[in-house]
Amino acid sequence: MRKTLTVALLVLWTASTHAQQPGESATPTVSSHEQAVIELFDVMDVKQIMVGSSIAAIDSQIAGNPEIAPYRDVMIEWATRVLTWENMGPPLIKVYLETFNEAEVREMAAFYRTPAGRKALIKLPELTQKATVIGMEVAKAHQGELTEKLNARRKELEGEKKP
Repeated sequence: MRKTLTVALLVLWTASTHAQQPGESATPTVSSHEQAVIELFDVMDVKQIMVGSSIAAIDSQIAGNPEIAPYRDVMIEWATRVLTWENMGPPLIKVYLETFNEAEVREMAAFYRTPAGRKALIKLPELTQKATVIGMEVAKAHQGELTEKLNARRKELEGEKKP
């Protein structure tokens, strides 16, 4: 149950909402840079991919932690209701505006219009899920090492606290 709560909190942490600020226009003007990002997201089918990506992330968590499988339907219902374009779109647009200049955004859109770009978009959720599972398997194989190092650090810190 604790792991389920951790997964839910992690998903919640990644979800952002965007509220209109007092004094903001209901229909703000959009720069050409922002328009390019919106067009990129349209080419990428971001609105449609959001739900699939959320489900893939949940399934990856379940693959690494099968005991949370009985909660899959609850997590999916929550994700499809909360992790929506309306809630996540504006902050995602802002991140792209801060990360890529307009020319880069237009280059990405051009790539995603190509057959290879379309395939990359289609396969990305599956590849992300597989990469997550691989990461969890590798981490699990070395978990004992991490536990030893964490215990050593805990003892070190406890030693520093003693007078």
